[in-house]
Amino acid sequence: MAEIEDVSSNSSNRPNVQLTIHHRGQPVTFGLPHDGTITDLVERVEEVLSIPAANQKFMVTPKVGMLKPPFQDFLPSLQFLTGKKIVLLGWPTAQSA
Repeated sequence: MAEIEDVSSNSSNRPNVQLTIHHRGQPVTFGLPHDGTITDLVERVEEVLSIPAANQKFMVTPKVGMLKPPFQDFLPSLQFLTGKKIVLLGWPTAQSA
């Protein structure tokens, strides 16, 4: 299966942070603002993969662990997640029943 890439653009001149999320064995790459937060990532996942924030959990290795709702912007920035393996455990609303 081909990799999905979120081609969202950043209107500012700051470089984007590129994060690859693995969901159901498929990598999905997101371009997010340099100063983005975990909330920005959650919103992009909801837009691109149709997985509501309440259904999202991220397993981040090494050393970060599980990020799950309610998400709090405790990370200094999304750059902290660069180079880490991020696995999304989540399902679209239609599959939750």
